[in-house]
Amino acid sequence: MTGAAGWLAPLLPNVPGFTDLDERRLHRFEEALAGLLALHPVGPDVESSLRSQRLARIRRELAAAGHLALAVPARDGGVGCPAEVQALMQFICGYQDADLRDATGLVMGA
Repeated sequence: MTGAAGWLAPLLPNVPGFTDLDERRLHRFEEALAGLLALHPVGPDVESSLRSQRLARIRRELAAAGHLALAVPARDGGVGCPAEVQALMQFICGYQDADLRDATGLVMGA
């Protein structure tokens, strides 16, 4: 296992309420994020206004694909995964680029 998944693998069995399905969802999220980063690079060589536009686009595309609702309670229209899933998604984002950490979930929307 490579990427953030490689770092997280030994931790996942100890996350309360975390299931194999949650792990598969995290892997799909990481794959989707990697694909979006390949299409919309946000590296340090990208001009700042273009970088901001790309970061926003990545967030919108993750939301459109349903990834941002994983840790949102079902009563609020989400999937209802354990809240820890949100922190793990933020780790996956931050592993790629620290500015992507807030690209998951509702951020201040709760």
